[in-house]
Amino acid sequence: MENLMSIGEFASVSRLSQKALRLYGERGLLPPAWVDPASGYRYYTLEQVREATLIALLRRGGMPLAEIRAFLREPSVDLLEEYERRVADEFAERRRVLRYVKRILKEEPMYDVLTRQVSEQPYVGRTKRVLVADLEPFIISTFEELGKAGGGHPFVLYHGAVNTEEDGPVEVCVPQRDGDKRLPAGEVAFTEIAGQQCSFPEILGAYEAVYRWAKENVLVNATSPGWVRTRMGGSGAARSVEQGADTPVWLATLPDGGPNGGLFEDRKPIPW
Repeated sequence: MENLMSIGEFASVSRLSQKALRLYGERGLLPPAWVDPASGYRYYTLEQVREATLIALLRRGGMPLAEIRAFLREPSVDLLEEYERRVADEFAERRRVLRYVKRILKEEPMYDVLTRQVSEQPYVGRTKRVLVADLEPFIISTFEELGKAGGGHPFVLYHGAVNTEEDGPVEVCVPQRDGDKRLPAGEVAFTEIAGQQCSFPEILGAYEAVYRWAKENVLVNATSPGWVRTRMGGSGAARSVEQGADTPVWLATLPDGGPNGGLFEDRKPIPW
């Protein structure tokens, strides 16, 4: 074949390294025009310089290789503008996070944590696993889908962490007097936020405030009930149901200032 350039010459003309050219060839972005079957040397044509330049520029713009491959199949200004809008949104999000970090370093936001007793709340709900990018659309659409609340305010239960890697699950709930689910009565801790405080990352301050309050005010212990005569333990177990339940009930009714973070058996601490 005539007018072929070696990979070294093509790398110099295209301003791409030989390592990058090999990678792009393996990924199907810029395969060589010809490979010598005897030596394995790669050769390119002058016509491939424009495509190599596009790849280099798109990589400089942060576009992933998979998107570049799709773009090269049908290059268009519309696709570039769509990618540009996405990059601008991501940059704005990162800038907002960094500005919030600056505020934390200068002055940590303060949130008052309040408590109140709530009665049992019947509700209807929908549960789904979602990453943080899809969280808000899921909450809004589900509130609309479940309809107007009757006898309380809509709420969301997080049954697991939600971030860029963990997906909950999340349960969106709307109070209904004839709801098939129940939120138990009890004491709840909360903080009140409004406006920009409800957006990420500002809302992290509210989460942290409630978490810190819980760590300081809620006693968390574990217990070993022993071998109890239940359906699982069998009739030959050494302890009665009453004996097995005594320590859990005692821990659940401890007064403020009681032990915290321990493992108990027969109301006595034992090693973890």
